[in-house]
Amino acid sequence: MLQRCRFRVRRMKTMKRRYISTSNETDLVSPFPNKIESTKHNEVKSISVTKQMNLKRPTIQTDVVKFPTASLNYINNTLLHQFHEDLRMRGIRIKATCTLDSSLTSYWDRANSFAKQLDLDLVTEQDAKEMDLDYLFVLDNYMSLRPMKVTGNNTVISAPIYCNFTHPSTLFRLKTETLKKSPLLRACKVKNAGNDFHIIDATGGMGIDAFVLASRGHRVTVIEKNPLIYALLQDGLALHKQDGEISNIMNRITVIHADSNQYIPTIPDNEKPYVIYLDPMYPTTKQKRAASKKEMTILKGITGNPTNTAELIQSAKRKVLNKVVLKRPLKCQFVYNEEPIGSHRGTSVRYDLYAPSIE
Repeated sequence: MLQRCRFRVRRMKTMKRRYISTSNETDLVSPFPNKIESTKHNEVKSISVTKQMNLKRPTIQTDVVKFPTASLNYINNTLLHQFHEDLRMRGIRIKATCTLDSSLTSYWDRANSFAKQLDLDLVTEQDAKEMDLDYLFVLDNYMSLRPMKVTGNNTVISAPIYCNFTHPSTLFRLKTETLKKSPLLRACKVKNAGNDFHIIDATGGMGIDAFVLASRGHRVTVIEKNPLIYALLQDGLALHKQDGEISNIMNRITVIHADSNQYIPTIPDNEKPYVIYLDPMYPTTKQKRAASKKEMTILKGITGNPTNTAELIQSAKRKVLNKVVLKRPLKCQFVYNEEPIGSHRGTSVRYDLYAPSIE
């Protein structure tokens, strides 16, 4: 009996090894579905979604200067000065670099131009590793922000954070989020207004929510206060406009470098948007939470002072035609305990609705 059990165990291990060695065959059925296929579930889902959407990340020719000429011409110098002053007060050091071959002088000249516009010193990657830096703003084929950390005696440059609208997770949202399933789309829906109406995303971030809204036909204006995030957004917008599959979506998005608390009150009455969407940084709570996504952790490190959400809501309510939509954690209390007129709940977040102020 014992020998028979040992034989069965050896046979199962042999089958498992054979399956793993040939797991790239698409028509293979796993004899251990719970152990083998589960590890590849996310990968298979992402690949299938990308294939069905027929979207690919644009490829850039290395012999052509990709950087758009006027992408950073509208930097708000006052906000740029405040940003660097805040970094100095918090002791955060950021430099710019270009990791491409120095023989590509056109790239380096363009990188130097953008570094000056962002008030950053341009250094080589080797020099950056010898400096005590917190972040490195990389100006290559695309702009990216890379945290730096010291491991032992070595300085390691972490993986880049950049604006990627063709990531499999984003494409999966485009495919699966419908008006019935998506609390974001339900919250931003305006009855009898169709889809071609104006929405202001007053807290842009990496622009993924704005991209989802624009994919449904809305015209979206994204307002971003942080100059580095604004640069990432502008670069991602210019890059993905080259992709014919999503260029029509990108053409419905406009990015503005401004402070929403200052910009929204200046909106003329004849240009009021139907919806103003707010997604400020989540408030910190005493409850233990899972670790934040790496991207959000990095963005929080460079954003500095959080947005005054209560003030922004009041300002938005005076300049919106239909409603203000505020994204909050699911169990977070209402802002200033002001109960909204409605709320659309997801699995971990909710979208509170506020009516416009009657002046």
